[in-house]
Amino acid sequence: MLQLAQIEGLGAAAEVAAAVGALFSAEERAEQVFLLEKHKADALVAKIAVLAPANPNNITLQTFDKTCYDSLSAEQKPRFLKCLNSGIENPASAMGCYACQPSDYDEFKPFFSKALAKYHGVAEDAKHVNNWSLEARPDRREDERPDPARRLGLQVRRGHRGLRLVG
Repeated sequence: MLQLAQIEGLGAAAEVAAAVGALFSAEERAEQVFLLEKHKADALVAKIAVLAPANPNNITLQTFDKTCYDSLSAEQKPRFLKCLNSGIENPASAMGCYACQPSDYDEFKPFFSKALAKYHGVAEDAKHVNNWSLEARPDRREDERPDPARRLGLQVRRGHRGLRLVG
């Protein structure tokens, strides 16, 4: 049986996937895809270990805990690393981690609670209380209040002008 190391040099994920499909039987294919994903994950974890000492202001790299990572299931590990991808690929980033699904905050709470506490300078168990009422600002007339639709439009346009989006 051809091992993963023999096809590592193929490069692009599509080429690797095609090679895996062509080289292996259906039974072997699942095992090789798993090994490929594990290899990618192991490489990212090693990259975090190398980048963390040189990037003390990157919250993602400083908050990553290998013991916590090792406790995740095989299905959770790639999803968790996807949340950290921005901080790994852009080590000069201050935050560098983003939930890709709303459930990520709960599922990966040990990591996100520490990262968000560091970012906001609060305790890990701090609760954010918000009052969206505009009545709290009686000093502003209705015509002076910001238009949420216009603000969103500015943010979307900014995202389309060549800035790399995460995920």
